[in-house]
Amino acid sequence: MASPEFVRIDGQTVRVTSLKQHDSNGTLDLVIVARGSTAAAFLAELGEKSRINMEIPEASTLDYSVVDADLRSTGEGEQSMNRARFTLAPIADPPTTGNATESQLDRIERKLDDILAVFNR
Repeated sequence: MASPEFVRIDGQTVRVTSLKQHDSNGTLDLVIVARGSTAAAFLAELGEKSRINMEIPEASTLDYSVVDADLRSTGEGEQSMNRARFTLAPIADPPTTGNATESQLDRIERKLDDILAVFNR
């Protein structure tokens, strides 16, 4: 898989520094380098999640579990430089016995749970 310039993670467009897939087990190594406190907060939030949804243009949209996260920052505020490395493992959705809408509703419910968790901190 060629590394795309951008992916969507939980609906947020993110510029990718590096994205490599391990053919043996399907895990991904994702590296993101971004500037500013907003990016730092977003990367920290991703590092705390156990599950994310990632859309890779012209490839796939899958749910991944966050197996490992390494977050580093230098500087403060909008001048800070932030680097995050994530190891992601694909999550196999259980077979559906009805319609595909159930899977979409599960994703929406997880996103709402994540949003509520941010507000309840």
